[in-house]
Amino acid sequence: MIYTDYDEWILDEDELEAEEGAAEPELPYRDWAIDFDTGKLATRGGRHYIVENEDALRVWIWKVLQTKQGVYPCYDDDFGSEMHALVGETDVEDMAAHAEFYLESALTVSPYIDAVRDVTVIRKLDRAIISFTVVTIWGDIEEETEVEYI
Repeated sequence: MIYTDYDEWILDEDELEAEEGAAEPELPYRDWAIDFDTGKLATRGGRHYIVENEDALRVWIWKVLQTKQGVYPCYDDDFGSEMHALVGETDVEDMAAHAEFYLESALTVSPYIDAVRDVTVIRKLDRAIISFTVVTIWGDIEEETEVEYI
């Protein structure tokens, strides 16, 4: 990297080529297992454990959808979602269209995810249940998330 007087870093040619090549996903993809009911690290035999590939991607998807995009300085600006913006949406078709956009924007930053499709919304009294399919390099993953109206 080259430092300039303008407080910005400029990548030299070698670094630029290395960064361009970094778009290829690393395999196996790993993450700590999460108990999705509690939001805490999962345990097996009293110990935390690591999951790989599709299971690790499910953890990443869950974390992204639990995090408001652009709010926490510990994450870069691409991490998180804007699903909270659906609060107050009254029309189910509009909600589904906006949810699809927010999901696609939040999830396709991962090199393991190609697309989001089949977004459906079921409105309940106090929340909306949003079901969708994530198209990954390992195949399709069926997911669901909730948006509370409070």
